[in-house]
Amino acid sequence: RPLACIDVGTFSAGEARRFEARLASLELGERQSRQAVQAQDVTSYLVNIPPQGSKEAAERKAGELRGLGVTNFFIMQGDSPMKWAISLGVFKTESGAQTLLAQLNKQGVHSARITPRGPQATRYSYRFRDIEAAARARIESVADAVSSAETTNCR
Repeated sequence: RPLACIDVGTFSAGEARRFEARLASLELGERQSRQAVQAQDVTSYLVNIPPQGSKEAAERKAGELRGLGVTNFFIMQGDSPMKWAISLGVFKTESGAQTLLAQLNKQGVHSARITPRGPQATRYSYRFRDIEAAARARIESVADAVSSAETTNCR
Protein backbone atom coordinates (compact mmCIF):
# COMPACT_ATOMS: atom_id res chain seq x y z
CA ARG A 1 0.00 0.00 0.00
CA PRO A 2 1.53 3.30 -1.06
CA LEU A 3 2.15 5.81 1.69
CA ALA A 4 1.66 9.55 1.21
CA CYS A 5 2.75 12.76 2.89
CA ILE A 6 0.06 15.47 2.86
CA ASP A 7 -0.27 19.03 4.14
CA VAL A 8 -3.67 20.31 5.24
CA GLY A 9 -4.42 23.92 6.12
CA THR A 10 -4.94 26.52 7.17
CA PHE A 11 -7.39 26.46 10.06
CA SER A 12 -8.49 29.06 12.60
CA ALA A 13 -7.88 28.07 16.24
CA GLY A 14 -11.46 26.80 16.62
CA GLU A 15 -11.34 24.85 13.36
CA ALA A 16 -7.99 23.33 14.40
CA ARG A 17 -9.48 22.10 17.70
CA ARG A 18 -12.44 20.48 15.90
CA PHE A 19 -10.15 18.98 13.26
CA GLU A 20 -7.84 17.41 15.88
CA ALA A 21 -10.76 16.12 17.97
CA ARG A 22 -12.32 14.39 14.97
CA LEU A 23 -8.99 12.83 13.94
CA ALA A 24 -8.09 11.52 17.41
CA SER A 25 -9.56 8.09 16.66
CA LEU A 26 -7.00 7.59 13.84
CA GLU A 27 -4.21 7.63 16.48
CA LEU A 28 -1.66 9.11 14.07
CA GLY A 29 0.83 9.97 16.82
CA GLU A 30 4.20 11.08 15.43
CA ARG A 31 2.86 10.97 11.87
CA GLN A 32 0.74 14.09 12.57
CA SER A 33 2.35 17.47 13.22
CA ARG A 34 0.88 20.96 13.60
CA GLN A 35 2.47 24.27 12.70
CA ALA A 36 1.35 27.78 13.67
CA VAL A 37 1.29 30.27 10.78
CA GLN A 38 0.91 34.04 11.11
CA ALA A 39 -1.75 35.35 8.74
CA GLN A 40 -3.62 38.57 8.27
CA ASP A 41 -7.38 38.66 8.77
CA VAL A 42 -8.23 41.27 6.15
CA THR A 43 -11.01 43.58 7.37
CA SER A 44 -10.56 46.49 4.94
CA TYR A 45 -8.62 47.74 1.93
CA LEU A 46 -6.68 51.01 2.02
CA VAL A 47 -6.12 52.87 -1.25
CA ASN A 48 -2.88 54.76 -0.65
CA ILE A 49 0.31 56.22 -1.97
CA PRO A 50 3.13 54.44 -0.07
CA PRO A 51 5.07 56.22 2.70
CA GLN A 52 7.01 59.21 1.37
CA GLY A 53 9.84 59.11 3.93
CA SER A 54 9.25 62.55 5.47
CA LYS A 55 6.56 65.12 6.17
CA GLU A 56 8.02 67.38 3.47
CA ALA A 57 7.98 64.63 0.84
CA ALA A 58 4.38 63.73 1.78
CA GLU A 59 3.32 67.38 1.48
CA ARG A 60 5.02 67.61 -1.96
CA LYS A 61 3.08 64.51 -3.08
CA ALA A 62 -0.14 66.04 -1.65
CA GLY A 63 0.52 69.14 -3.78
CA GLU A 64 0.87 66.94 -6.87
CA LEU A 65 -2.47 65.28 -6.05
CA ARG A 66 -4.21 68.67 -5.69
CA GLY A 67 -2.70 69.62 -9.07
CA LEU A 68 -4.40 66.54 -10.59
CA GLY A 69 -7.74 67.53 -9.03
CA VAL A 70 -7.63 64.96 -6.22
CA THR A 71 -8.77 66.56 -2.96
CA ASN A 72 -10.11 63.65 -0.89
CA PHE A 73 -6.99 62.36 0.91
CA PHE A 74 -5.01 62.72 4.09
CA ILE A 75 -1.39 62.30 5.08
CA MET A 76 -1.02 59.45 7.56
CA GLN A 77 0.90 60.21 10.74
CA GLY A 78 1.47 58.39 14.00
CA ASP A 79 3.96 55.69 14.79
CA SER A 80 3.29 53.05 12.14
CA PRO A 81 4.94 51.64 9.02
CA MET A 82 2.41 53.76 7.05
CA LYS A 83 3.67 57.08 8.50
CA TRP A 84 3.84 59.70 5.68
CA ALA A 85 1.77 57.54 3.35
CA ILE A 86 -1.23 59.25 1.76
CA SER A 87 -4.62 57.66 2.38
CA LEU A 88 -7.05 58.05 -0.51
CA GLY A 89 -9.86 55.90 0.91
CA VAL A 90 -10.71 52.81 2.95
CA PHE A 91 -13.11 50.16 1.67
CA LYS A 92 -14.76 47.05 3.12
CA THR A 93 -14.42 45.27 -0.23
CA GLU A 94 -11.48 44.91 -2.58
CA SER A 95 -13.75 45.75 -5.53
CA GLY A 96 -14.62 49.13 -3.97
CA ALA A 97 -10.91 49.87 -3.60
CA GLN A 98 -10.25 48.80 -7.23
CA THR A 99 -12.98 51.15 -8.46
CA LEU A 100 -11.29 54.12 -6.75
CA LEU A 101 -7.86 53.02 -7.98
CA ALA A 102 -9.15 52.93 -11.59
CA GLN A 103 -10.67 56.40 -11.18
CA LEU A 104 -7.39 57.76 -9.75
CA ASN A 105 -5.45 56.23 -12.67
CA LYS A 106 -7.73 58.11 -15.09
CA GLN A 107 -6.93 61.31 -13.18
CA GLY A 108 -3.20 60.67 -13.64
CA VAL A 109 -2.40 59.17 -10.22
CA HIS A 110 -0.20 56.15 -10.96
CA SER A 111 1.63 55.58 -7.66
CA ALA A 112 -1.47 54.59 -5.65
CA ARG A 113 -1.94 50.99 -4.58
CA ILE A 114 -4.28 48.85 -2.50
CA THR A 115 -3.06 47.61 0.90
CA PRO A 116 -5.13 44.96 2.73
CA ARG A 117 -5.58 45.86 6.40
CA GLY A 118 -6.58 43.95 9.49
CA PRO A 119 -5.23 42.22 12.57
CA GLN A 120 -2.62 39.49 12.55
CA ALA A 121 -4.07 36.11 13.46
CA THR A 122 -2.52 32.73 14.15
CA ARG A 123 -3.71 29.96 11.87
CA TYR A 124 -2.68 26.31 11.87
CA SER A 125 -1.55 23.86 9.24
CA TYR A 126 -0.94 20.14 9.59
CA ARG A 127 1.44 17.66 8.01
CA PHE A 128 0.63 13.95 7.91
CA ARG A 129 3.47 11.55 7.02
CA ASP A 130 3.29 7.89 5.95
CA ILE A 131 -0.48 8.00 5.51
CA GLU A 132 -2.37 5.11 3.86
CA ALA A 133 -5.09 5.85 1.30
CA ALA A 134 -7.93 5.12 3.78
CA ALA A 135 -6.47 7.47 6.41
CA ARG A 136 -5.92 10.15 3.76
CA ALA A 137 -9.57 9.93 2.70
CA ARG A 138 -10.66 10.28 6.35
CA ILE A 139 -8.34 13.28 6.95
CA GLU A 140 -9.66 15.00 3.82
CA SER A 141 -13.31 14.42 4.74
CA VAL A 142 -12.76 15.79 8.27
CA ALA A 143 -10.92 18.84 6.85
CA ASP A 144 -13.84 19.49 4.46
CA ALA A 145 -16.30 19.21 7.35
CA VAL A 146 -14.61 21.83 9.55
CA SER A 147 -13.31 24.42 7.08
CA SER A 148 -12.31 25.31 3.54
CA ALA A 149 -8.75 24.12 4.25
CA GLU A 150 -6.80 22.80 1.29
CA THR A 151 -5.10 19.41 1.12
CA THR A 152 -1.88 19.19 -0.91
CA ASN A 153 0.93 16.69 -1.29
CA CYS A 154 4.01 17.61 0.75
CA ARG A 155 6.64 19.54 -1.14
